[in-house]
Amino acid sequence: MPKLQDFYDAAFPRFREIADHLEQFPLDDLPERERNLLYLVYSLIQVSLAVDMWGQPEVIDAGNAMYFRTVEPIP
Repeated sequence: MPKLQDFYDAAFPRFREIADHLEQFPLDDLPERERNLLYLVYSLIQVSLAVDMWGQPEVIDAGNAMYFRTVEPIP
């Protein structure tokens, strides 16, 4: 949890700035740098659930949640 909190604390205050930057590019043709930035946003979204809602890295009182990806994610 400390690493998740550190990431959240560093990234969340810049979310609006990041989103404004990414909105300048077409989603289906992001340059590599911006695509990586979008992936960082995806990570922030996942971490925010643990930090804001659950207070722990896993869903409270639920079965294991696993993400299975069969193809590269598309922005």
